[in-house]
Amino acid sequence: MSLLWPMLFQIGWTFLLYAWLTVTRARAIQHGEAAYSGFARGEEPHEVARITRNLANQFELPVVFYAVVV
Repeated sequence: MSLLWPMLFQIGWTFLLYAWLTVTRARAIQHGEAAYSGFARGEEPHEVARITRNLANQFELPVVFYAVVV
């Protein structure tokens, strides 16, 4: 049971990052800081790129964590 809380936190953090990224990208498009097609090419403002990199990191080391827990 003690490993359940870190797993749930990790899953929650990943979903939170997806929501944060969606809102931040929408704001960047609304304010004209980025074009919608630019995200596919990696052309995004620094604050959006920071969240994108953080989200990408959630699929590296945590995968090892899940494997060890299971």
